[in-house]
Amino acid sequence: MKTLLINPAVRPDSPKLLPNVGLGYIASAIHRAGIDLEILDIDAHRFSEEEVERLLRIKKYDAVGIGTLASQYKWTKAIAHVIKSVRPNAPIIVGNTLGTSVPNVLLTKTDVDIAVLGEGDVTIVDLLTTINNGDPLSSVRGICYKEDGKVRKTPDRPVIDNIDEIPFPNWDLFEFELYLEKSKQHVPVTDTIPIPFEERVAVPVTTARGCPFQCTFCYHAFQAKKYRHRTPENICAEIELWHKKYGANFINLWDELSFYYDKATERFADIMIEKNLGMYWVGSCRSDLLGADDLEIARKLKKAGCIGLGYALENANKDILITMNKKCDADDFIVQSKILHEVGIDCYTSLVFGYPQETEATIIETFDVLRKARIYPSVGYLEPMPGTPMYQHAIDHGFIKEEEDYLLIMGDRQDVRLNMTKMTTEQMEAVVRDQLILLNKELETGLAEDQLVKTRAYRVAKTKDGFLPEQIKDSFLQGFGVAAEVATSRDPEVSC
Repeated sequence: MKTLLINPAVRPDSPKLLPNVGLGYIASAIHRAGIDLEILDIDAHRFSEEEVERLLRIKKYDAVGIGTLASQYKWTKAIAHVIKSVRPNAPIIVGNTLGTSVPNVLLTKTDVDIAVLGEGDVTIVDLLTTINNGDPLSSVRGICYKEDGKVRKTPDRPVIDNIDEIPFPNWDLFEFELYLEKSKQHVPVTDTIPIPFEERVAVPVTTARGCPFQCTFCYHAFQAKKYRHRTPENICAEIELWHKKYGANFINLWDELSFYYDKATERFADIMIEKNLGMYWVGSCRSDLLGADDLEIARKLKKAGCIGLGYALENANKDILITMNKKCDADDFIVQSKILHEVGIDCYTSLVFGYPQETEATIIETFDVLRKARIYPSVGYLEPMPGTPMYQHAIDHGFIKEEEDYLLIMGDRQDVRLNMTKMTTEQMEAVVRDQLILLNKELETGLAEDQLVKTRAYRVAKTKDGFLPEQIKDSFLQGFGVAAEVATSRDPEVSC
């Protein structure tokens, strides 16, 4: 049995090329199980839609796996249609946040056959073995599948408790030299790395699975599963391996939440200092990781190679933070920012505007906190993610009338797709833009006006209901090159 894994291009217009860490773990699990595997890496080669279709027609495979995001539903629907037309008997399997969050829509509205729910390392091997043996899918835990015109769900699969036991991704399964060549594009622009730009080699590393918090706008593949963190020793061992094998000198800690406990954070710093690899790195944390008495930990992080930490303010208004279930406040954010500034660690943050309580005053309130913290943000608007409380709120209040219509227009979080405030979209965007202009001048960032909001400037045609579902339905099969930003992006500026 031969399995084809497809790695989509989530950001086809971006000069950055980032390894798909989740797919890396899945590919490694399949390979270790001795299953014949080939990877169609659309992202690495930026294949056109015509080239993708040609390759799908000439390659030999018995099953197809796609690991992708909820924001790529439209692309997935289109490519599944092509796959099924070429290989009608090859089951199409979709995982990650798309497969986990909307399995019923995926299995009833597209040609996808099976959705893997949550953690897929064990499930995918069990599933492929079951398909190869001709055994019933009902025996595989942690999936949804189509049978007799109905969607059936099997019992949940237990998570892997000790994620230190999971082998490191086998990047040799990919054309990893392509990623290494472009990896320097993902190193933040900063003067704090004493390595020439052309000599920078970056590799991503995950430190944890899941998140102990339940923010109402956020969705990830381990939703409602316990937060599991690798030991600092295990993380540092992987970092050392990529340093020796690939010459990596920069590590992007690629998680919903890299650092949660102050003691584990300090232990990680101690080990990195002891190894003295000459590595630099960025990671994500909460805005309350470091308090007023934690200056010494911040100094250790700096000595250990930390050049920046991302921690999301999201919003400064207390009522909105309560609705977000954020469980930290603006005072924490200001204190931690001052500590990190003092030791010379860059600070990255993201904002989410557009909760129902949002007003001009709450937007200004949020920017006032950024002025005190002296941080320029990555700005985004609330895009309800399937499987989150805000998605259900949008359905319950009539903002989302048909789930598939909404899924087909999901994309860049910097663009307003649903406006649940009492402001018009134009009013909200104007206030945000005015505040960004002021903050840009005060912090002397030097950004041009067309760079104030990080976006591909993609705008969806809108009706009074927010989008044009019929137009989208008619056009989505014309091509599957329209990729979109994930709402919970793993850019360094966006974190928990």
